[in-house]
Amino acid sequence: MTGKGKDGYVLGYFMVLLMVLMILLTSVMTMSFGYYSRILNEKHRKQAFYTARSVAAALADEIVYGEESGIIKAVWDQLFTGEETEILGLPEEMGICILRLKYDEEEDILELKVTVTLKNQEQTVEAVLHRQGVMGDENSSLDESVWRLLGYRNGENGNGEILEE
Repeated sequence: MTGKGKDGYVLGYFMVLLMVLMILLTSVMTMSFGYYSRILNEKHRKQAFYTARSVAAALADEIVYGEESGIIKAVWDQLFTGEETEILGLPEEMGICILRLKYDEEEDILELKVTVTLKNQEQTVEAVLHRQGVMGDENSSLDESVWRLLGYRNGENGNGEILEE
């Protein structure tokens, strides 16, 4: 009790300091949550891309180097129907994988378009294959053709450029 009007000033300072600390803590927590959300979205985007790239590469390798197998028969059966096919058997953390095929008869180009959706992220990769026929025989059917991988297209580029083999 130091004098008139001076009682309780420490309590006022403490309340102001407490409010400033609460505002600071709230803003730091908000920024941290935003950063965490961005990191999580980036993780899902990368996982979706790597899954799409892996599935496209595995299917392309199976077509180029593989022997008669169930995967190839399923691809040929689906080739001319133009439907989307879900790739089953992948772990849940890899996302939902959809395969679309597009065959250009004039150019003898087969595009395996793989789209993976994981959480709210979607990524697409295309494997581009060229049909060369059997020993130069232009009358060979698609089943007996020799395929060569031209490369991959990343769905993010959008310019149709084949990136790499």
